[in-house]
Amino acid sequence: MDKNRDENESGINRNTPNISGLSNENLQQKENIRDIITTAAKEKEISAADDDRNDTGVPADTGISANASVAPFSGGSALHAIRPWQELVDGLCLESSWAEIACMKSGYGGLLSRYFKEAIGFFKQHILLYDKGPSLLNSSDVHQYFANFTAPGSRTSAFLHAELLKLEAAEQSHSLDPYRFEKRIGGQRTYMGCPIPDEAPPRPEDNAIWNDRTKQWILPRLRSKAAS
Repeated sequence: MDKNRDENESGINRNTPNISGLSNENLQQKENIRDIITTAAKEKEISAADDDRNDTGVPADTGISANASVAPFSGGSALHAIRPWQELVDGLCLESSWAEIACMKSGYGGLLSRYFKEAIGFFKQHILLYDKGPSLLNSSDVHQYFANFTAPGSRTSAFLHAELLKLEAAEQSHSLDPYRFEKRIGGQRTYMGCPIPDEAPPRPEDNAIWNDRTKQWILPRLRSKAAS
């Protein structure tokens, strides 16, 4: 009878799961789950810290890169000129060291100095044509760009030189014309809408007035002296 009982107990032990083994397995699974949760929490903290370091205050839906650089003291916007570029160009003065250097380096300094005002006019046309105004933020930018505009060997300098030569030639031609202060309408010499006698000498200045009584040109400054 004891033998049968031993056999029955042996069979029960073989068919019954190992409780201690099952308990150890459950404990291991719990440890694994705890490790996974701990690791995930740490990764979340690291990710949040990285976001704080990289945050630039730019909303994600603006289309602006978070790493985009902005101008200092500009409130995140691009730099703008304090004065319009036209004013900066109009302020260019021949009586300055930078202008003297630019004229000297151009290779036609005498011509450029004589027609500096006209050269500035061509310079403004060039800026408008190529839309360079927005990039001229201060006087230094304008000085540098004008130096490049008149630099020897450049296409713009060659163009400017040719235009100034035309102005010089036209002025010389005009100065050689003794009748430059008159107009001829239908073959009749006139000035300020008044006819000039054929025998009258050329009008000497643009403010001269013909005196029919004395048959000569009278200059206002000489007339005022005579009256005094």
